[in-house]
Amino acid sequence: MNKVFIDTNVLLYLIDKSSIFNLESEVLLASLPKVNSIGIINPYIINEFHYQTCKQYTKTDAIQITNEILKLENIQYKDIEFTKTDVIKIAKISDKYNLKTFDAYHAYYCKKEKIKQMATFDSDFKNIPWLKIYKSLI
Repeated sequence: MNKVFIDTNVLLYLIDKSSIFNLESEVLLASLPKVNSIGIINPYIINEFHYQTCKQYTKTDAIQITNEILKLENIQYKDIEFTKTDVIKIAKISDKYNLKTFDAYHAYYCKKEKIKQMATFDSDFKNIPWLKIYKSLI
């Protein structure tokens, strides 16, 4: 099964029914099993997601919404431990590709976990040579 890293923005648009990217997020996640793929998220994605939902909803609602995201069938939560060496590599990726720190963590996570595709609406990842942007085929 192929792994597709799911960026935070896809999940945020998924819960935001008023977003112009809501339907695209739904279709994107629904397409994963049709192309023998699974979405991968990690603690950094959940951290960003929960932080953003706390800004829009009550903390109780944000917890419930985050829990619902963690239960999505097409998404697998996978933790990873970063070493001190990894953190320096992440900082170098941030500098080299002009990425925000969290985005550099995501890019490095994909590299370390051998994930070759990322579902995102963030154009900053287009410059990462080891990643292709996942687009739904349906």
